[in-house]
Amino acid sequence: MDDSSTRPRRGRPARISRKRIVDAARGLSADAITMQAVAQVLGVERQSLSYHVRDRDELLGLVAASELVDRARTLIEEPPDRDWRASSRAFAAGVRAAAIATGMLSLHLRPNAVEAPELFLPAENVMAAFFDAGLDERTAVAAVNTLLELAIGAGRNAINAESGGREATASIERDILAQRDERLPALRRAAAAHLRLDPDEQFAFDLDVLLLGIGALVARSAGGGGGAPA
Repeated sequence: MDDSSTRPRRGRPARISRKRIVDAARGLSADAITMQAVAQVLGVERQSLSYHVRDRDELLGLVAASELVDRARTLIEEPPDRDWRASSRAFAAGVRAAAIATGMLSLHLRPNAVEAPELFLPAENVMAAFFDAGLDERTAVAAVNTLLELAIGAGRNAINAESGGREATASIERDILAQRDERLPALRRAAAAHLRLDPDEQFAFDLDVLLLGIGALVARSAGGGGGAPA
């Protein structure tokens, strides 16, 4: 059988870039993404990819970031005004929805790694809202970073819940309730009321807590106007 379609082409090496590598990888199914498979798609030697992407783990992170950013651009519903609270909620909800839509690939997202600049692209409006609220550049970047980590983590939690995580949680609850240890009254009480919240409830709680913290920073910067989340 002729396998010429899968061999790197002879002659002048193809010009590649990290963007071309990621675009080629996105044309493959997630479980088929390897450095060798992408090199074959691009018609280059596998070693050529190493100048732009370190290994398969980094490649999967880049592909996941690219897909998440594309989805987030359509899923973030910007509020009519640029209030920092409303913008933060819209940003976090949109990124979480995008992470869920990205599927298992989202498990490879690393907000603080090399793909972080791309993940910041959908954050323009919330970043501007933080500046309007009086946050300095360092604090605004830290706030966006924390929103990203929260939203992506919440997306992963939702995916895990759908892929067996709920049953694992139920098993933990049953184990705790089965114990008669008098030193665990608080844990037994929590287990009886369900040890963990639904992923949507946990996300809402985490976001409220985060916005309370950002509100305190806004109040400190602007001399008032922080307070409770809207």
